[in-house]
Amino acid sequence: MEIKVRCARCGGTNVRLPEKLKENSIVACQSCGGRGKYGALKAQALTEAEGLFMGKLGELYKH
Repeated sequence: MEIKVRCARCGGTNVRLPEKLKENSIVACQSCGGRGKYGALKAQALTEAEGLFMGKLGELYKH
C-alpha cells in the first residue's frame, strides 16, 4: 500500500519536508512552490491511508 501526500494547490506529489517535523512546520511543494503546514499534510495522508485500508478491508469481505 502506497500513500502519496499531495500539494493542496497543484496536486503534485513532490513535497519537501523539513528535518524536524512539528504540526506547524512549513512544507513546500517542489512543483508549484506552494506552502502549507505539516499538520494539514499529515491529516490528508491519514485520511488517504484510512480510505485505502477500508477499501482493502472491504475486499476481504467480498469473498
